[in-house]
Amino acid sequence: MSYYCNGLNFDATVEDIVRAAREFGQRMREMGREFGRGPEGHDFRGSFHFYPPANIFKTRDGSLALEFDLSGIDPDGLRIEFQGDYLVLSAKSGTRGAEAGENGYYRRSFRPRDIDRQKYYVPADEYLQDQSRATFKNGALTIVVPPSENERAGIKITIEKEGA
Repeated sequence: MSYYCNGLNFDATVEDIVRAAREFGQRMREMGREFGRGPEGHDFRGSFHFYPPANIFKTRDGSLALEFDLSGIDPDGLRIEFQGDYLVLSAKSGTRGAEAGENGYYRRSFRPRDIDRQKYYVPADEYLQDQSRATFKNGALTIVVPPSENERAGIKITIEKEGA
């Protein structure tokens, strides 16, 4: 039994919609196989988190603080530099974790990764980039960038009253 309204077959219309949705889903999966891969074949589909994990905040004195969790990263492989208005972080992971041994891992959910030129916006006109300090302790990197003395102040606009 089919349902009709004003000569339109609803069953056929629903079947057309379902078929189109399936075809669309299949095409998206095919595109994902082609375009969902990054350098070295890394699959980015479904990985909506940032690496390395970071906390970025202003301190009480107006400095910009950037904290990074770099567990498993060799401190000798870290490179931090400013390029214009950006702090650029690069790092090479020292090891790929403890060796698995002959029986393999029982569980492996932590894999340090290399960081290739990760950029963070630090405007040069608001912060003294050349006076930045960085400390690395227990796998945590902290970078503090002091504020510029001429940090942009608001521009006051004088209001003129007409007819006064």
